[in-house]
Amino acid sequence: MAMPIVWVLRRIPGIKDINIQASVVEERFGIFGETTVMGTMLGIAIGLFSQIGIMGSLLLGVKMAAAFLLMPRMCAILVEGWFPIIKSARKILSGKLKRDDIRIALDCSTVIGHSAVIPTTLIMYPIALLISLALPGNQMIASISLIIVLWESAAVNAITEGNIFHNIITLSIIICFFCWGATIMAGPMTDLAVSLGYNASGGMVSAWDAAGTPGLVLVYKIMQMIFGF
Repeated sequence: MAMPIVWVLRRIPGIKDINIQASVVEERFGIFGETTVMGTMLGIAIGLFSQIGIMGSLLLGVKMAAAFLLMPRMCAILVEGWFPIIKSARKILSGKLKRDDIRIALDCSTVIGHSAVIPTTLIMYPIALLISLALPGNQMIASISLIIVLWESAAVNAITEGNIFHNIITLSIIICFFCWGATIMAGPMTDLAVSLGYNASGGMVSAWDAAGTPGLVLVYKIMQMIFGF
């Protein structure tokens, strides 16, 4: 989904020339551009908004700061471990298939360590929450689903080549489709949850990643029309 959106952004006068890299954010905002400080402030803000109390909000801020400090480093270690395996697998496949254009796909977790991913994610958390609250036609308020913004940021960041400004615009558009998709799939997701013992008296449930993915919604609707369920 990001590729056509970024293609359009790179052809819009003014917007195409804005390129905000992670180094610029840290330089402009100083200490407030550090991922740990941004994580702390965002965690406290979310805690206060969720009405979990002052101490609960402070604790959430510390946890988010720790998570966003450790996540890139953990992913960097993961990537270091994967690359030798990838190179060996590619060499074997190239020899067996007798071609040099072999590509091996990996989960986008391997690029979470890029310097632009965490700042993009921190900025997108409140934006994604506001989108879920204000988007016309959406009936799912983002909560736990916000965690997938991290992986979406990593995937989109590969397309924008680390441009945080384009990341934010692209992700905002994509999240709108995820919200609508999750709303459409709330019925079958709630039925599934009820079959597993969930008490639906508190309201319907849905999710961005497990249900709201536009491709998944499209496949479900096609199957629904074919088989009539």
